[in-house]
Amino acid sequence: MNEDRLRPHLNGCPDQPSDNLSHLPSIDGTNSIPTCMIFPNILGTDNIQAEYPTVSIGRIMGRWKNNIIMHGIGSWNTETFIHSGQLGCLPYRPTCKKNSGITFLNAGFFDHADQYMFYVNNDKNKFVRYNIDNHTFNIINLDDYSYLPEGYEVTKESIFVEVINANNSNKEYLKIDFATGAEDFLGTIQEDDRTVIKIDPLDI
Repeated sequence: MNEDRLRPHLNGCPDQPSDNLSHLPSIDGTNSIPTCMIFPNILGTDNIQAEYPTVSIGRIMGRWKNNIIMHGIGSWNTETFIHSGQLGCLPYRPTCKKNSGITFLNAGFFDHADQYMFYVNNDKNKFVRYNIDNHTFNIINLDDYSYLPEGYEVTKESIFVEVINANNSNKEYLKIDFATGAEDFLGTIQEDDRTVIKIDPLDI
């Protein structure tokens, strides 16, 4: 069986994960060349299972406009055929970069609200917000903030995380903005007596 007919990689599309795929068509002279994020130009879920056999796929959890949202994976547009790729692998699409060290892709949290999809990994240190309408995304990695995450809540605009301060073992509560990455200290519970110093209500 001809593999190229099953999974053609048209228009010079990469056959390995890439961090510079665009949902927009490219222009070659007067010709408009379709985006490589169109399935099957983009590597499909068969590749995800082959590379990461423990990932759970196949459960449709909802839709946004013409986009089918697949739990733990991402979205696929039934009209344009544009696929988001695996959210857990971003900024690489459609799957993770080779030798990335990522061996387990099942989401600790995956949900959607309006045009956004949200992914949190099982280690609770990588938070992804993906805009289905324009295929842009924001990634918050708590390793960049030197925090050890304990728990979290996700809203459309922010994440609220409970972390351990490595310097004094206090539990601290932070709000981190998806769009800017700015953090806002919300309060502390001291380890010695669990005295609540300040907790601001969630504005969801």
